[in-house]
Amino acid sequence: MSYLICIIQHQTWETVYSSNVPNNYLMFHFANYVQQFLHCPVFSKPLDGPFYSAQSMSKHGIGIEIGPQAHGTLDADVYQRMEKITHYVLDFLDKFNQGEEFPACSVEAHRITEKIDFPRDESGDLTAMIHPKLQGKDWQPINPGDPIFLTFEGETICYQGNSTIYPAFINEAAYYEKRLAFWAMEKIQVSVPPLKVQK
Repeated sequence: MSYLICIIQHQTWETVYSSNVPNNYLMFHFANYVQQFLHCPVFSKPLDGPFYSAQSMSKHGIGIEIGPQAHGTLDADVYQRMEKITHYVLDFLDKFNQGEEFPACSVEAHRITEKIDFPRDESGDLTAMIHPKLQGKDWQPINPGDPIFLTFEGETICYQGNSTIYPAFINEAAYYEKRLAFWAMEKIQVSVPPLKVQK
């Protein structure tokens, strides 16, 4: 197994650092390092079953998804951010390989609590779409009573949960077939121990 695989790609939602490996302290130290240059959410997905991705084939996988950018287009801002993040990745790994110790830190992250599907009829067809007030608001808080869907008849459907959630990957085209309107997340603080390469 590889020690580290880092995937950098563009997508249609906001930039995010992600890990599919529980307690991936290397990723959290990387996220903490890069936040000083480019702040964006950190997404930590605990492995509660098989999960297949390129970065999951390594001991310390890191995914960096940069956006938003529509498929099949070029966006100079996204391109420049991708170029900067590539340099930050290389700088961080060079410091790590040279033996620099990264002190203990606390990293704010988002963790999945629930999969939210679109409202559907008995045949499984959609009966509503993402509400205009939610569209494009990845990582922004949804409070109980906030609008999340709009039916094709114009009726607003509000969030019925008991606590604040943070939506991610809202209305992603690739997730329609997976019956996913968005992931509901909770904010957590991850206490990260010191890190230094063992030679």
